[in-house]
Amino acid sequence: MIHRITGTHLFVSTFGAGLWVDVESESEVQRADVLAKAEGAISRLGLLGCMKLSYKRIYNQWVFMLEAPVDLLYTACNILEWSAGLLTDFDAIATEYREEKNLAWREVRAWASNNDVPCVDDEDGLTLGMGKTAQTWTLNELPNPQGLKVHQYSRIPAVYITGTNGKTTTSRMLSAICQSDSQFQGVGQTSTDGVLVNGDWIERGDWTGPGAARMILRDQRVDVAILETARGGLMRRGLVLDGVEACAITNVSDDHLGSWGLQTVYDMAIAKLTVVLGVQEGGEVLLNADCGVLMEAWQDMQSRHPNRKWKTSLFSSIQSEGMTLYIENGWIVHHDLGPVVQVSAIPLTLGGRAQYNTENAMAAIGLAYAIGCTTNAMKQGVSALVPTSTDSRGRSNWLRYNDADVFVDFAHNPDGIRRVVEMGQRWDAVRKGIVLGQAGDRRDDEIQGIGYQAAALNAHAYFLKELPGHSYNRDPNEVVQLLSDALQERGISQDKIFFSKSDIEGAEQAMDWVQEGDLLILLSHEQLDDVMKMVLHRGSTWGIDGA
Repeated sequence: MIHRITGTHLFVSTFGAGLWVDVESESEVQRADVLAKAEGAISRLGLLGCMKLSYKRIYNQWVFMLEAPVDLLYTACNILEWSAGLLTDFDAIATEYREEKNLAWREVRAWASNNDVPCVDDEDGLTLGMGKTAQTWTLNELPNPQGLKVHQYSRIPAVYITGTNGKTTTSRMLSAICQSDSQFQGVGQTSTDGVLVNGDWIERGDWTGPGAARMILRDQRVDVAILETARGGLMRRGLVLDGVEACAITNVSDDHLGSWGLQTVYDMAIAKLTVVLGVQEGGEVLLNADCGVLMEAWQDMQSRHPNRKWKTSLFSSIQSEGMTLYIENGWIVHHDLGPVVQVSAIPLTLGGRAQYNTENAMAAIGLAYAIGCTTNAMKQGVSALVPTSTDSRGRSNWLRYNDADVFVDFAHNPDGIRRVVEMGQRWDAVRKGIVLGQAGDRRDDEIQGIGYQAAALNAHAYFLKELPGHSYNRDPNEVVQLLSDALQERGISQDKIFFSKSDIEGAEQAMDWVQEGDLLILLSHEQLDDVMKMVLHRGSTWGIDGA
């Protein structure tokens, strides 16, 4: 697995290439062979003073990193691929190097760095400035740095948001706050739903990587950038922008472990904390103080970068010493602002029962404070969003059906399930049911963890669904059997467990089961939009008036 590193990364602080190789029995011989070939290739191309090679052993993988000038990232990838035996034609590599080399690109980049001018670039072009001052050139028509004027290019407020769960809801809340603040006219947002400017869709789908961030930063309508940043983009490409005002890490839990050499939740926390490296000196780092592994990793991150100074702001549902944001007498309180908004006034908290959205609201308010939003805008923004598919797609979407409560949610990992289940435990209902499923690319223990968490609901019915488009070479019924076994281990009787062959079939089965006074937690994934259409088509209405 090899990737171009296009910005600040967990393993390098600049541009380059990364190669992840599974460790074999002769690991030291393997490592030495790759290093020797890479160093030889660098020498043959005359790049000894231009590229820097390093490596790390991370559990069962070697990670080789080759730092390189911005114009030679494909060459760096080719060198590592050749060193690992994935390419054999060295002459082709040399030819591509000569074609790729672009000294003018390096010169403009150096000018931007020396003058603290924001620069965003990729193979499509180079951009100086952000938002309304953004100016973009193709790589074949770059300007002479001597003719550039520093005052023409400025920054806009920008923040990073990451975490295992809650980052999209936090992004939505912060976007709503900024749109409620008259100082911002163009709010740009990247998220798992897509790329938006002032709520208008530019792209739909999962856009949480550097490509989406560049799209927002280059848009001349945008004067504040909210950049949701996922683990995949961080490990695959790195950060697109340094010098942002603030970042927030909502939480870290076991999801997607086993990839990129990340075997433990602590590893994942360190990877997520990469966003901190993109925060300007003295900028704000917001952390969920209730997440123990995150706080442990934060201490480690600070020790790794002793010369970097950030402002640490902690948020927690529990008032305690050192908290910047906390809950007191049903209010979200900011250390500097005092009471900001009542929890009950935030529709997405479901009257305070969805504690995870209370935490997300605190993160959004903390980020809003860091970029200078007014208290009134904070209150208006977090109070404006309602738990419908329009405002909060796939996040605790609350409907009423046959005098029962139905929640459609995207929760898909043990911690996400735990939080939704805790909400369900606080809900009065005659009977409770839940729809569960998981993709086959998770480890067995992670799949079983979903079952263990769901069992805590002590529901009357568990609807287990296959996700055939995401089986990842597992046998049919293998995932649902793991879930069923986990439920039964925790005391759920077999007669309460039902099986279905797809997302939509499981949802229909559960909706047929619902009666007056019931609560149904409908966790939907690959067919989320189709499931929501089906639920609404049955005559369901939004439950926001009953909050």
